[in-house]
Amino acid sequence: MRIKELPLSVDANAPTPLVRQIVDGMIRVIQDGILLPGSPLPGTRPLADHLGVSRNTVIAAFLELQARGWIGANVRSGSFVSDPVPAGDLGPREGDDETSRAFSLPTRPDLATGRATWLPPPFIALPDPRLLALEDLRRAYHRALSRRPGELLGQSDQLGQPELRKELATYLGQRRGIRADSDTLLVTQGNHMGLNLIAKALLKSGDRVVAENPGNPTAWDAFHQAGAQLHGVAVDHQGLLVDDVERLLSEGPIRLLYISPRFQIPTRVSLSAIRRQRLLALAKEHRFAIIEDDSEAEYTYEGTPDLPLAGGSGGGSVIYLNSFSRLLAPGIGLGCIAAPRPAVERMARVLQAMALPRDMVLERAMADMLATGDIHRHIHRVRKVYRERRDFLLAGLRARFAAVFSCETPGGGLSVWIRANPSLDLEAWSRACAERAVCLSLGRFFSMNQEGLPAFSLGFAALEPEEMAQSLDAMLECLPWPG
Repeated sequence: MRIKELPLSVDANAPTPLVRQIVDGMIRVIQDGILLPGSPLPGTRPLADHLGVSRNTVIAAFLELQARGWIGANVRSGSFVSDPVPAGDLGPREGDDETSRAFSLPTRPDLATGRATWLPPPFIALPDPRLLALEDLRRAYHRALSRRPGELLGQSDQLGQPELRKELATYLGQRRGIRADSDTLLVTQGNHMGLNLIAKALLKSGDRVVAENPGNPTAWDAFHQAGAQLHGVAVDHQGLLVDDVERLLSEGPIRLLYISPRFQIPTRVSLSAIRRQRLLALAKEHRFAIIEDDSEAEYTYEGTPDLPLAGGSGGGSVIYLNSFSRLLAPGIGLGCIAAPRPAVERMARVLQAMALPRDMVLERAMADMLATGDIHRHIHRVRKVYRERRDFLLAGLRARFAAVFSCETPGGGLSVWIRANPSLDLEAWSRACAERAVCLSLGRFFSMNQEGLPAFSLGFAALEPEEMAQSLDAMLECLPWPG
């Protein structure tokens, strides 16, 4: 579509001729990507009216731009941006140079950009959106918009869409044994938002927070940004070392403890029953909150799923996190927090102050998918697929890398934790793999002090077996010695 105006202005009193001002301004608009190669340009008459200059002035500017290769023209379609455009010839504009910035940024280690927080495909530990039945999602959206659609466009409830909270309470009660109701549930836009919301609402600067190490860097970032003192506790084959938590308590109070007890991030070990009970007892005795990240609970491949920490008698100490992004697809930014009512009320006040908009249509659609059983059928279908993909990845690793890597079969989750031969230069190998478009989650990414752990994580859920095989072959070819 041909636009009628451009973000240009001219100053008739400036020493620079008007034609030159228009030429330079047009080049800036093209360089900034406001006008893309091949885009049609406004006619000379409407542009002249917009700038308050004569049409002949605009024509002269267009002729110069055409001579310099920035625009083209023909009789039928008028003027357009050249494709490709020439290299810029105006030099750096004011503000492009770091030294020309007119304000200073405060030192904020919690907002440092040195740690990568996004891992590109193929081995990212996320579900495969191709497995989501889009027709089910389409029908859910249709039904959501067919019932009182005006409600979805008005002021939203800070806790989330009431129908969704009601369905979530039923879902968590039936599948997790969690006693929750609409007043103890808060709908979030996923775990990232949930963690930041908990940190903003429940932490003050200097509070001590405990987390698994190796563990989840997304959670650590949220706590750091709230000004907390973060203490890492090691993990073994039975999960978090609760003895170390007790030692930290002897040194001072703890405000929060973050844990992924079902399938620990990233090692995938499960917290033993004895340690679960000890941890809940410590939380009750010392009055600290446990943040339980249980977003992959539905992906239990062996045995009967354990109840979450929030599902037993010690649930009053637990803030429970769940995510549809892990359950359905990464693009569905929806999750929930189940917690004691005072904590939920405080988080709701933080949300009110942040004034974040809610996708009420999505929330009602998810409520519909829970009520109709669509989500339960999806879980049953993809759990089998992900188990097969887990087994395929493990078989491929053992066939290709038996002399280099070792790993246990995880009982659930969306990734495996692989220990490497200490003599392998993981960093160099990872860089070689990246050149083949295979990006790995190295152990240092999950280390609180970014130590080079001789291990790495591979997600399997988002890849079909053929895709995994191709990536594993590329990884093998990048090894400095035969696998």
